[in-house]
Amino acid sequence: MNLAQLDLNLLVALDALLREQNVTRAGSAVGMSQPAMSAALSRLRVVFEDELLVRVGRTYYLTPLGEELAYPVADILHRIRETVERRPAFSPATDERHFIAAASDYVSLVVLDRLLPALALEAPNLTLELMGTGQSVAPKLANGDLDFAFLPGPSPLAAQFPHEVLFEDHWVCAVSKDNEEIGDRLTEEQFHSLPHLVFRQRQQSSLLDRALLTIGVERTVQVSLSNFLLLPLLLQGTPYVAMVYERLARRLEPLTSIRLLEPPFSLPTIPLKLYWPRQRSSDPAHAWMRNRILELCSDEDPKNDRSLARKST
Repeated sequence: MNLAQLDLNLLVALDALLREQNVTRAGSAVGMSQPAMSAALSRLRVVFEDELLVRVGRTYYLTPLGEELAYPVADILHRIRETVERRPAFSPATDERHFIAAASDYVSLVVLDRLLPALALEAPNLTLELMGTGQSVAPKLANGDLDFAFLPGPSPLAAQFPHEVLFEDHWVCAVSKDNEEIGDRLTEEQFHSLPHLVFRQRQQSSLLDRALLTIGVERTVQVSLSNFLLLPLLLQGTPYVAMVYERLARRLEPLTSIRLLEPPFSLPTIPLKLYWPRQRSSDPAHAWMRNRILELCSDEDPKNDRSLARKST
């Protein structure tokens, strides 16, 4: 037998013929016309060098070879169907998996603060490796070297990769608690005149720089840092104003001597988006991790009540 002459469609036809023992009924069972099934039977007779199905009067009978083939052909197709339809399962309680994500220090703090306790309890064999977002993450997402990328604000990645918005954050102004120049609210005049402690990397404009430029607001920059996380930690005893994400400020507020105030002008909210490689979308382990991140970062947490910031104004 020349196996090159035998394709899966012929096996499907053969299974139907051996099961129905009738050309017309076999064609109907697999959605083939009677002429098409007759043509398939002719090809099968050549491949197997046997009649397989013979007609006596109005009745079809299987040849001895046809009878021998009935079970193994049905079994082969069943195994193929199982293989094609099988989807890998994932059990977070027992399975192992290593994930790599790109995230800033800010994201690491506000996301991992919720994610780590859940992983420790629900998925003890999962491991998570975080890398910074300084390097371009697009190529790493495209080739699957990254499982996730957490990026705030608008990004060109939105047109290239699947993504979800985890939450929206807000800008707040942080000052030292002992800064007596500022009362219960920060005025525009004070915002412009007081020195600012800012986040900038390699002389590049930050997300906040671009937002302020859009509304025509300038700052008097006294000190710039390349670590966003340090801004609220370095304010104590200084006259500086630092603009930080509210979630970060609320997380660090108990550890610092700072006050949080609303900016004296409106700024757009900052969506934090989770990106992932398209080829990972149907991976059960990735889907589980992705869904847990989305669930845990929901805005339905009372700790993120915006009224907290307004109590300071």
